[in-house]
Amino acid sequence: MPANRLTLLFGIPVLLLLVAVATIAWRLAVNERQQQAWIVHTYEVMNEARAAFSSLQDAETGQRGFLLSHGDSYLEPYRNGRIAFARHLDRFRALTLDNPSEQSRYGKMKVLGQDRLDLLEKSLAALPGAGPSEATGILDPGKNK
Repeated sequence: MPANRLTLLFGIPVLLLLVAVATIAWRLAVNERQQQAWIVHTYEVMNEARAAFSSLQDAETGQRGFLLSHGDSYLEPYRNGRIAFARHLDRFRALTLDNPSEQSRYGKMKVLGQDRLDLLEKSLAALPGAGPSEATGILDPGKNK
């Protein structure tokens, strides 16, 4: 009988200790998964911002190619860049709905990007009636401030 008491005396604390360690390990694993999800989310937001900027660059590249060559094939990257910019910006907005500071960045990105696209469109619209130097003059930073 004393052996059973001794087993209970040491067995119950060991069992409680094992349960406590298992609970702590489970909580740490859950917390780790949540942290990893936020890291993935952060990278998704950053990638959409980069992709929106890259889309603006693509549109500008197409616009410049068209102004220099008058080749309609250069308008395709311009048009695709405009469409992609809107798509990436919408995805950025959707990913950051839970973050007010990111939403303010979305507003700034939208305004600045749209201003740039409007400027590119304006230079393309000026080309038929004006020469390339007048069309590219619209893009002169000193004139647009």
